[in-house]
Amino acid sequence: MRNRTAVVMFCGPLLESGNVETRRISTAIKCALDERVPLVIVGDPERRTELELYESMAHEHAVMSVATVFAKDSLTESYASALAQHLQQHHLPKLTEVYLVTDHWHMNCGELMLYACLQEAGLPIVVNRMEVKSAIEASRSVRDAAHAELAIFAKKKLGVDLVRAHA
Repeated sequence: MRNRTAVVMFCGPLLESGNVETRRISTAIKCALDERVPLVIVGDPERRTELELYESMAHEHAVMSVATVFAKDSLTESYASALAQHLQQHHLPKLTEVYLVTDHWHMNCGELMLYACLQEAGLPIVVNRMEVKSAIEASRSVRDAAHAELAIFAKKKLGVDLVRAHA
């Protein structure tokens, strides 16, 4: 067992039908089982039912340890910050790497914010990417909002101005 590793999953948007998307959790469960490591599911309180379903699915598949972390809201920075706090409180002495599971269009934002929040918390944890091809493609407005969130974060935390080329 690799007790210095964990799989973490950031919840994503609901499908247009209103149904819960399961590609991320299926990927996270498979990775946790393959690596024989704990799984941490991160979401916001508005998604409690979805998080309970994901946790139940992980337990049904016999993932060794499953934790649910609630962020204060649905912003990626809140997810990353809540996860860093959780890891600081529960895994500091041993965790050296995480596999981040999120949608392909959300990975750059999620990875950068998680890395920065881990560093800010004093946790030298390597973030490995586990991109999931979404059942939905993010609309232009969702991608623009994610980029705007990332740009604000990069300026505030890293002192970097991001420029986005428009096609």
